[in-house]
Amino acid sequence: MIRGSFGKTLPKVSKIGLGLSQLSNTRKKLLYGYKTRKEVLSIIRLGIKNGINFFDTGTNYGETENILGSLTNKEKSKIIISTKAGLKKNGKRSFLPSYLEQQIDKSLKNLRLERINLFMLNKPNIKDISRNELIYFLEKLKKKGKIEKSGIIIGDRKGFKKIIKSESLDCFSVLFNLIHTDNIDLIKEI
Repeated sequence: MIRGSFGKTLPKVSKIGLGLSQLSNTRKKLLYGYKTRKEVLSIIRLGIKNGINFFDTGTNYGETENILGSLTNKEKSKIIISTKAGLKKNGKRSFLPSYLEQQIDKSLKNLRLERINLFMLNKPNIKDISRNELIYFLEKLKKKGKIEKSGIIIGDRKGFKKIIKSESLDCFSVLFNLIHTDNIDLIKEI
């Protein structure tokens, strides 16, 4: 598996990562995409065996944080885990620092980790970032040792040119695929 740099402190990251959102249905057998916890764990371990070391999860991805947490410490030491917060179960977003820190603490407990490799804010707009001083908040989380790297998943692009230049943020995530190619200019800017 080809690997590339991801910051100075994290190990090199595999060029292919495994996003766990589509493996989040481990409870409702009759719904599309149902997988048992055992099947999800097997898929994760197969990924690790084949050189994938980047796993993306989130507080709204069913039991995937808990399933990653069930890996052995040896297995977890070989991978990079990215999680995110900001989207509530009711579909609304909250970027209040108190709420986000609660979610991070929950993720740390679920993942059975002392520190999250990469923590992402899930689509705040520029007003959320400014009003809640989110860049400063992420820096505080790093200093507390709860997260190693931080980033933002960009939803609403307005005003992000200034944020992209921030040296406090380690990465950005942008929707881009065969159907959604609108963000190519934003990717180039990043």
